[in-house]
Amino acid sequence: MKMTSIQQRAELHRQIWQIANDVRGSVDGWDFKQYVLGALFYRFI
Repeated sequence: MKMTSIQQRAELHRQIWQIANDVRGSVDGWDFKQYVLGALFYRFI
């Protein structure tokens, strides 16, 4: 079944936030901002 662009975008958002959640516990807070800024950048593309 082919995914619509809305479904693809929702899946991308889900994966990005999952990565952010996974990284959150293993990265220092100061360094975490680099990941957050990158995720926010991709979120608004």
